[in-house]
Amino acid sequence: MSEPTEKERQITFLKEHEKKITAYVIERNDYVILKNYQIKNIEYDWKTVRVVQGMAFRTKSIAINISLFDETDKNIDGFEIYVYPDNISNPTKIKSFE
Repeated sequence: MSEPTEKERQITFLKEHEKKITAYVIERNDYVILKNYQIKNIEYDWKTVRVVQGMAFRTKSIAINISLFDETDKNIDGFEIYVYPDNISNPTKIKSFE
């Protein structure tokens, strides 16, 4: 059996922390708060997981596209969320979100 790839480890990590990420988006994400969204569900597009580095000298993060749904299951918005783990190649802990 082969070892999981870096991307597979990152996806597994994100799935293990999905509840924490969801709580962040609903309760603390500035954009969601500004729009005053009433979110019932968040859908994660696991195929979009990738490593990104925003500006020069910024720490790399794991990006994933998400879709937001309201109480009627209507897709109301979507955007990328950035997760900053302790180790980009083999993450075990979330340091911060953006």
